[in-house]
Amino acid sequence: MADKVEPQRHVAASRPSTTIWWVVVAIAPALAWYVHFWPHFQAANESTRLYLTESLFEYGRPELDAVVARRGVDPVDCRANADHIYASHGPGLAVLSVPLYAAVRSLDPTVEERGLWRVGWLATLILVTLPWLLALAALARASVRAGASTRSSLAAVLAIALASPALIYATLFFGHVLATACIGGALALLVALPGSLGQPGSPGQPGSLGKSRARRNRLLAAGLLAGLAGLVDTPVFMLAVALWGLAMLAMNEGSIAERARATWIFAATVAGLFLVWLGWHAWSLGEAFVFPWQLPPAVDGATPTGFAGLRLPSLDAMGGLWFGARRGLIYHAPWLAAAGLGHVLVLRDQGRRTPAGRLALFCLTAVAVYAVFVSSFAGWDQDDSAGARHLLPIVPLLGLGLAPLLDRRLSSSALAGVYASVLIGVALHAPTVASFPYHFKQIPSPALELAWPLLITGSSSASLGSIVGAGHVTSLICFAGLLIAPWLLLLRRTAPPASAAAFAPRVFVARVSLTIAFLALWATVAVSTIPVPRRAVQGGRFIAAQLLDPAHGRVTGTVRRVPRPAP
Repeated sequence: MADKVEPQRHVAASRPSTTIWWVVVAIAPALAWYVHFWPHFQAANESTRLYLTESLFEYGRPELDAVVARRGVDPVDCRANADHIYASHGPGLAVLSVPLYAAVRSLDPTVEERGLWRVGWLATLILVTLPWLLALAALARASVRAGASTRSSLAAVLAIALASPALIYATLFFGHVLATACIGGALALLVALPGSLGQPGSPGQPGSLGKSRARRNRLLAAGLLAGLAGLVDTPVFMLAVALWGLAMLAMNEGSIAERARATWIFAATVAGLFLVWLGWHAWSLGEAFVFPWQLPPAVDGATPTGFAGLRLPSLDAMGGLWFGARRGLIYHAPWLAAAGLGHVLVLRDQGRRTPAGRLALFCLTAVAVYAVFVSSFAGWDQDDSAGARHLLPIVPLLGLGLAPLLDRRLSSSALAGVYASVLIGVALHAPTVASFPYHFKQIPSPALELAWPLLITGSSSASLGSIVGAGHVTSLICFAGLLIAPWLLLLRRTAPPASAAAFAPRVFVARVSLTIAFLALWATVAVSTIPVPRRAVQGGRFIAAQLLDPAHGRVTGTVRRVPRPAP
């Protein structure tokens, strides 16, 4: 009998914060396992950012002309203006990478010729993966503060990290995950404000001066993170503004004007960083209100249409962003639909005056507004990239709703459906990480028509295992184990929520059986709906296989400039 109760004593003795860190740290090896930088292949989005980093350090200028002239290639993801070439992305990630570039260059003077992609890999780990892990821990703590159990909060965080587009973009030198991490960190700081969302320290209580100082510090830090998110990924400035609404909503009492005055430091900080963003454009493009995405591409491509590259939101774009096989967020991560239901149920049961209700109201509102905004992008589906990357900043906001849903007494079939939907998210994102994370736009369903076939035929990215001689299958098995390990650690170090039914072998078998049945049904439908590969799909597989194989020589996501003969 003593042996049976010992595990429960161990779980009860574990502090929630310690457990959160253990589980979040266990995610890190899975995100670092595959290396998506190759000397023979330059992805357009990432090479543009690296070129900007190099240009800022070597020449002190935002134009990429000198770097492009020396390398002899024009990055596809660039814009032309007044005979100069500029990056088309927010400058935040490239600017943050400059000190790392300087450090690597001091150790390896050949970085200009051969080592730029090593800088990209290190910058991804340090400036993308690491901040993302810190944000995941902060989000888990915020969920616990809002009333969810530690186990359910960590389950939601694991689903966000391993069963959503974040799994792909935490391994790439794109700005989306860093911006999402900043938004998640700002959200966690606002949830933890003294005197708000049910936290102690309301004005007028003893020691309110200290609490007020702590509130100002948190508001300042949250404003810095939210503004940085906009500098990294420009559209996220809209979420930064929405977070000011959360800060005001979080106040326990007072009129709207009083709440705005109480949170002015957050708004002022975001506004200050927005002015920095405008200053960047004034320095680089000559005018503060001229933006890169308004300019024509440096290489052949579609010129942006609409006002500043935006147009009226369309139902086609909304449908494609949520349910499309190429970009659909719910298509690739169906568990997010259940998480949204979790937010709705919290609002129905607790109202908007409770900590959990306020958080749910903010998350649902921000998700809806941001999704409509992204649907107005003129080129929301025009690039070669994987999954719903433009909606990635709202994944944590929507995904946190999974925690209160799991805390409810769900039936075995409902719980099995949630489990299956999370596994589907892993099955549609993990193969992309392991194979080729740059999906071609001409392929209708890249996860099933490109990523899985590449893995089956033995084409995969380089991994930490392959660096020491491990083969394709061995690397895949290790990656699968790294994906499973955080879930096992979660079960080992956390106790079921109080609302969970007592363990019974028959209930466990029923849930596992139903989960397998749901997965089998989904797989049958998914495979049966895939048409015979068209020429574009076959060509995409061939090109991807060649890009993954260094033996085929240097292939780039950029366009090599061919000098014209002298007249």
